[in-house]
Amino acid sequence: MSLNDLEKDNKGSYDQFKGRNTTYKESLYNVSYDQSKLSKEEIARAERIEREINSQDAKGNRHLAEERGQVAMRDNENEEI
Repeated sequence: MSLNDLEKDNKGSYDQFKGRNTTYKESLYNVSYDQSKLSKEEIARAERIEREINSQDAKGNRHLAEERGQVAMRDNENEEI
């Protein structure tokens, strides 16, 4: 039985996480800033650094190039491979 068969049988979409609880907290892995509290100079510096990082060569790493907008993401590609 394929995933498509399951979706047809259940008359809905498949959710692999349905009924699962998570302890993931984005704040443990990311920092958020209130941009209204940053000076124009700080914002300009951050934007300059972002441009420098995104313009660096990904050195053949397709995932890195996708994140930097250097190549288009492919919807039909399995990311697990």
